Amino acid sequence: MVSMRWCFWLACGAVTVLSLLPVTHLPPQALDVWDKAQHALGFAVLMVLGLLAYPEQKRILPTHWAPLRWMPLNGMALGLMALGVAIELAQHASGWRYGEVADVVADAVGIALGAALVARVMPWFIRWFIRSLTPWPAQLKRSQRGPADPR
Repeated sequence: MVSMRWCFWLACGAVTVLSLLPVTHLPPQALDVWDKAQHALGFAVLMVLGLLAYPEQKRILPTHWAPLRWMPLNGMALGLMALGVAIELAQHASGWRYGEVADVVADAVGIALGAALVARVMPWFIRWFIRSLTPWPAQLKRSQRGPADPR
């Protein structure tokens, strides 16, 4: 748990520093990826790390509200949105970067994707992984019978 929290805070720091560096100081892009996709991916990773590092987060929206029942909208999502807005305001004030509202929207999309990943895909993956480690019932029965039993 502690190592996940370190990963989360290091990732937050890396996203913040890389977002505020002048473009001339950034490493050249290995892939020509769309700017908004980079924002969404960065904040999706932050959301996944944040929800895994702090699983005790409480929901803010009631669970009976159908459209967002699957999304763990909590302090983590609101905190990351505040980080995204603060980064864009700092970019706008810096003079060498440009803050855009579209970047904040891309951050929100990434946060929603990260929440969906943790809420929907992670439980399925964990169940699949545990099932892959446990023997099938037929294999279990065969191993319990012993090698001499021909059934």
